[in-house]
Amino acid sequence: MKCLPSTLRHACLALAAGALAAPSLAQNSSPPLAAVRNVTDSFFGTTVDDPYRYYENKTDPEVVAWMKAHNEHARSQLARIPGRNALLDKIMKYDASVTDRVAQVNRVPGELYFMERRSATDNQFKLVMRQGLKGSDKLLVDPEAVEKKTGKPHAINWYAPSPDGRLVAYGLSSQGSEAAVLHLLDTRSGKAIGRPIDRADFGGVDWSQDGKTLLFNRLQPLRKGMAETQKYQHSQVWLMKAGQPVGTAKAVFGTAIKGLDIGAAELPFVQLTADGRWALGYAINGTQRELGLFITPQSTLLAGKPQWKRVLKPADSVTGVAYFDDTLYMVTYQGAPRSQVLAMNLKSPDLKTAQVAVPPSERVVVNVVAAADALYIETRDGNIKRLFKRAYSSNAAAVEVPLPIEGSFELAGDGVTSVHPKLPGVVIDLQSWNRARQVFVVGADGAVTNTGLQPSGPFDAPADIVATEVKVKSHDGALVPLSIIHKKDTKLDGSN
Repeated sequence: MKCLPSTLRHACLALAAGALAAPSLAQNSSPPLAAVRNVTDSFFGTTVDDPYRYYENKTDPEVVAWMKAHNEHARSQLARIPGRNALLDKIMKYDASVTDRVAQVNRVPGELYFMERRSATDNQFKLVMRQGLKGSDKLLVDPEAVEKKTGKPHAINWYAPSPDGRLVAYGLSSQGSEAAVLHLLDTRSGKAIGRPIDRADFGGVDWSQDGKTLLFNRLQPLRKGMAETQKYQHSQVWLMKAGQPVGTAKAVFGTAIKGLDIGAAELPFVQLTADGRWALGYAINGTQRELGLFITPQSTLLAGKPQWKRVLKPADSVTGVAYFDDTLYMVTYQGAPRSQVLAMNLKSPDLKTAQVAVPPSERVVVNVVAAADALYIETRDGNIKRLFKRAYSSNAAAVEVPLPIEGSFELAGDGVTSVHPKLPGVVIDLQSWNRARQVFVVGADGAVTNTGLQPSGPFDAPADIVATEVKVKSHDGALVPLSIIHKKDTKLDGSN
């Protein structure tokens, strides 16, 4: 599901607050009341009443009429809020001031850039590819074109290009369901490869280095008699040759593998290291930050006969990992309340003998990624993020990379896929209180350059707004971060 732009999000909150602040408007008329038709169930000895179960039938004429009446009532009340239309016009003006918005930027060797792009007039993000930062976008996937063919709105849930960018796997869902279907596309010809694969909600796609084999997470089918709560249980990672029928796929990681200690509700994903040596098997328990991790030689996995060995369990307090040259770098808060980075040799993995790669400090270590030239570390310092890099030599120290904006970014998240293990540097999306989000590339030499992938609008960098980050001592002596935002000409004399 795609989120609203931040301007619209904040404005919607403002409109909601306005509606709550004007109760007299809502007292002029009342929408129809729903009839109570109670259904009683008993669950494990507990009685549960459900007075509106008949509303689960969205095609019932009575239910449809009720929803339409409440929709019309809400719209009539909102339309009467003084100044609402003027505020809405201003919101739309700000939102349309930027020609395009980009997300999920992915850099591949050969100066290939993949990204999702949405213009001010588009309803959905489209998947595009370009050769070099100055190249022209090539449209790969257009959900709105799919909607015209099917009559149903579609959205891109995720995507993953092959190592050479020749193929791309992407998840497409319809009507806001987020039930993604996996598709494969030849980026040169634009033609589909093989048949779509359903139940690929989480994607989790990774590729062999030759781009001929892919791994993906797939949910189990809900058969007759199975409870709906089992939908997200016992999902597996499947191995398949690109373009082959899904019936040829083989489960290689998950509860289907005998002797593998993975819970039914844990989500399994597999990442293949770019050097061809290892396969990393992640077991993620819902929203739990702490990871479970298994490893196997990559050759055994691609042969369909993995030899999994657990190297991390959630109790190890590891919240993020990165791999480079047989070494696993781990963000952990064990023995370090603000977290630190440990390094463990996968040839003889033992967390007890792991070495400290980035020691704890006053900053919070958030995440770590591995590029061809160095380890890059995302840290939080009060309300802002700071970027550090550390060479791979054993006694190297982490040094800060000066950023052009004091603000926020993510090395791994929904905004930008930041790193490729065969390319130096990282790509980050950087923004602050008075600077809208832009996409930057951090070079191996530490130079930080705006890629220009995210167009800038007339309201994105107001010259008359100043943002200052400070830390204020609390009553108990703890330093509390504070962001101060004001007009440039505001007199700082205590009267404002």
